[in-house]
Amino acid sequence: MKKIFMTMMAAMLLCVSANAQGTKHEISIGYGGGSTSQIFDAYSKIGTALGSFGTVTADNHVEIGPISAEYFYRINDLIGVGVIGAYVITTEDAKRRGEDYGDFTDTYITVMPAVKINWLRKKNFGLYSKLAAGVTFAKEKAEYKDSDKTETDKDVLFNFHASALGIEVGNKVCGFAELGFGEQGIIMGGVRCKF
Repeated sequence: MKKIFMTMMAAMLLCVSANAQGTKHEISIGYGGGSTSQIFDAYSKIGTALGSFGTVTADNHVEIGPISAEYFYRINDLIGVGVIGAYVITTEDAKRRGEDYGDFTDTYITVMPAVKINWLRKKNFGLYSKLAAGVTFAKEKAEYKDSDKTETDKDVLFNFHASALGIEVGNKVCGFAELGFGEQGIIMGGVRCKF
């Protein structure tokens, strides 16, 4: 993850000196909240609590993400095609009848081909929508305290993202914010580089 982040930052720094006219490429890094993986994760935890009749509860719940990286190639003034990658991780301690039961970590890595529609594209301002669909590689890891046992479960799931409204402000390097639903979150913001 660190290598991906450093590569994206290096690409953005190179963009600053790029010529703004005729930009065809976009690289973005964003952070959101309320992704489909986080919603799925929350419902599965509720199911566990209900299925155990309240004897298993969660403590010290931490969520990171969705952290997103995007690349788009602008075909024309209206349409761009690209790919979106997203990363979500949640960790928590589980308790059974008040006693430590185990440590649980859920990791979701998503890759989605995407289409971006630029409704308005001015020099320092733009409005757009985005649609993506792909797969999530999910990994659940459980480390149980009472038996020193570790279980890992992996799955590949369909996932998507739809941003109804995106706003970007800036020229070669710009900030952006989006409202939508899917793996990048209900709300997301970040930095974008055009070159």
